[in-house]
Amino acid sequence: MEHEKETFLDLLTSLPHWELELVIILIVDVIVGMIIWPRIKRWGIHHRGDDLKIENLQKELKEIRSSLKALETKSCSHCSEQHI
Repeated sequence: MEHEKETFLDLLTSLPHWELELVIILIVDVIVGMIIWPRIKRWGIHHRGDDLKIENLQKELKEIRSSLKALETKSCSHCSEQHI
């Protein structure tokens, strides 16, 4: 039984080969997309939430620091010195 050697050019010009390639690509992309895409979205949402939390904490920290500065510069009730 003699086998005919298939060359790259044969595969490149073969319509059934390209149809098979497209079906495989479509199936793999759909399966991978259904499994991986929700995890990617969840990861993005999680990190956006973290960024918002960090921004809010930084704002609160600035407010606390300004409040502390205001308290430190006020004079004590029992002495007339300015505390800095």
